[in-house]
Amino acid sequence: MNRSLPLILTLDQHGVPHRWVTWQQAVWYYAKERVAWELGRQAFTIYGGRSHRTGERSKITANSIIAIRGYSASMPTGSRPMRWWAGGFPTSTSSALTARAVPAARW
Repeated sequence: MNRSLPLILTLDQHGVPHRWVTWQQAVWYYAKERVAWELGRQAFTIYGGRSHRTGERSKITANSIIAIRGYSASMPTGSRPMRWWAGGFPTSTSSALTARAVPAARW
């Protein structure tokens, strides 16, 4: 692994940190347009090959902190987020809502 480039911190779209990734993994997220937003002062540019048609050299500028779109980067492969409504929506009666709100109001 090339240690001259730093590790990149990945977050979910809400800003929750998940893991550190290599610059190669970060560039993959950029190339697949999976980066929702970025943060941090440290940015670096990775250069690729040249276009046969235009002669222009490809490049991707990555930031030191990136938020990834889609499922959480920390989820195991093949898993899906749990849907709490899979068994039907919970009933929300007036008395049930009041019972939940009253202990908080007495605080």
